Formats: sequence, C-alpha cells, structure tokens
Amino acid sequence: MLFARSIFIAEPFVYAYNPARAHLLAHPDNLFGSDPAAAPVPRPRALVAREPLRQEEIAAELGVSRVPVREAFFQLQAEGLVQVVPNKGVYVRSLSADNLSELFRLRRLLEADVLGDAVPLHTTLTLNRIETIRAALDKARTVGDWLAGDREFHEALYAPAERPETLAIIRRLRFIVDRFYFSRLKPSTRAQGWHEEHHALIRAVRRRDAKAAAKLLSAHLEETERSALAALAAA
Repeated sequence: MLFARSIFIAEPFVYAYNPARAHLLAHPDNLFGSDPAAAPVPRPRALVAREPLRQEEIAAELGVSRVPVREAFFQLQAEGLVQVVPNKGVYVRSLSADNLSELFRLRRLLEADVLGDAVPLHTTLTLNRIETIRAALDKARTVGDWLAGDREFHEALYAPAERPETLAIIRRLRFIVDRFYFSRLKPSTRAQGWHEEHHALIRAVRRRDAKAAAKLLSAHLEETERSALAALAAA
C-alpha cells in the first residue's frame, strides 16, 4: 500500500504525502534521500509518542479520503509503529526500556543466526561491496545518512544467506528501533565503537570465521542496546 509507505512514525511522528505520485517520504526504503524528480510534498508534521492520530484530520490535510488513511494505519500497526485500540482510536506507539531490550534480544538471535549462514557464502565481490558501504558509513554526518548506511551495511552482511523471510523480520525489528535512533541518537553517539566493531566484523567474515563473526555481531548489538537504553533514560 503506497499510501502507508508515505507515512513514517518516529518519536516524533512524521508524515507527508504527495497525492500525485504517492511519493514515499521518510520510510526505510527511501528515508533519507527523496526522489529529486518528485513533486513537492507537504511540510512534515511532528507528533509526540502516544498522541492520537485522527483519520478525518489527516485525510483532510492530505486531500484524500479516510479509506487509504485507515488502510495505512493497519499497515503501520503490522509494522509495530502505531497502536490501534478498539473503540478508542490509533496512537503513535511509544517504546519503553523493556520494549527496546526485547527488540534487541530478537535482533541478536536472528541476525547472528543468519550471519552464520552468510559467512561461508561471501565472495570477493560481496566483501568489496561491504567495504565500500562501510567507508561511506564512516563519513556519515547526519542521523539519516548514518541510519541508511548502517542498515545497508548489515543487510549486505546477511544477503548471501538468501533467507528472505528471516530478513523481512529483521527489517521490521530494525524499523521499529530506527525510529528511536532518528529522534534520540546521532552518528557521534558511539562513532568510534561502531567504527571498530564494523571493521572487526568484516575481518571475521573475510577469515570465514562464522562463530567469531556471530559473537562480534552479538556484542555489537549489545553495545548499541546500551546506548539506546541510556538515551531513553536521559529523555
């Protein structure tokens, strides 16, 4: 549903819609680099977590009927970004410390497992691509560039495993976490740590040491979880 993909939930909530092209703005597939050929979109609006989202208001502002707004809400609920409360309404989902810890626990389980399958299947070509992504990521100066680059780096690590269902679940988990990063963290939050951990991951994959790579990845995600929890506590 293209309309749902024109909505991005973060803390704060941001949405924008281009009725002419159902242009995607601020969604993981195109979160930080909009199509330069696209027509201008309305100015994004920010809402705080747990704020109600009213179909009528959003439909009126975007110049569409309530039907695509309602369908977008259901898709966003499936992605874990809004909470639909029967007979009450739709609310921007908030993240608690327990929510974040559970998300990272699931990420560690799934990502370490899929990386173990991917390591022996990497080639010189795939490893060179990862190095190129890592080099660009090291130069990221905005949260948007960093999130897009980090997502691309991890997906390139896992791609050779060819496990589309697992990767789809990982993307959903990451999407929920990314909205938190977007509002609370920045590239400099753990720049040196991320840099060193990414390099160590690549070295382990080049050695085809799946066990070491999975261990490094788990430690990397644990450190990232600590940073996220610290940022949540400071909010």
